[in-house]
Amino acid sequence: MKNLRSMRILVPVFLALAVVFVAAAVAAPSPAKMVLKRLDLSTAFLPDGATQVTNADVVAGGGATDAQLASWGRIDGYKVAFKIKTNRALANKLIGPIYVVSGANTYNTAAGAHVAWLAQLSALKKTPGIHTAVGRRVGSESKLLTYTQSAKVSGGTVTYLIYVYTWRSGSNTASLICEGFKGRITKQAAVKLARKQQSRIKASYAAG
Repeated sequence: MKNLRSMRILVPVFLALAVVFVAAAVAAPSPAKMVLKRLDLSTAFLPDGATQVTNADVVAGGGATDAQLASWGRIDGYKVAFKIKTNRALANKLIGPIYVVSGANTYNTAAGAHVAWLAQLSALKKTPGIHTAVGRRVGSESKLLTYTQSAKVSGGTVTYLIYVYTWRSGSNTASLICEGFKGRITKQAAVKLARKQQSRIKASYAAG
């Protein structure tokens, strides 16, 4: 399924950003609790990696500078990916998402998260071919973007449609990358998964 993963350049932009301020008023839940879980997806999906995203990871990946991280008050981050389980011959017949990446970041304050979210959104909009789409608001503020990408698969050309949801929920930012075959994936699929992830964020605070 490696040929199906066509949006690698976006992942570092979203899922990176962490400085722990000594005087944080309330300890934020782990961002690992704020991303999608296997049970949030259909049984056709398999895990495809999960990792904590530290300040060092962000800086090394060029997602932000130490000074930016300090000004935003980022605490921690986490990302997880899922892939469809099928053979290549059947892949282009699938309807709905075929690859999903879910990420979350925690900050000391909502104000810091807002500025960080704006910076992430600005970087995303510089991606060639990306467009803003109309989507239901998720969390405190959100944007839905989309773009297409073509690749050679099994001797033919396949076009993928990728939905990118990015949002802020209080003192957290979150992102969702939802990829499928053009004409076989709908905006509603991305909206549904983003809302599921937002419910995870809310639940992480309710659980204490």
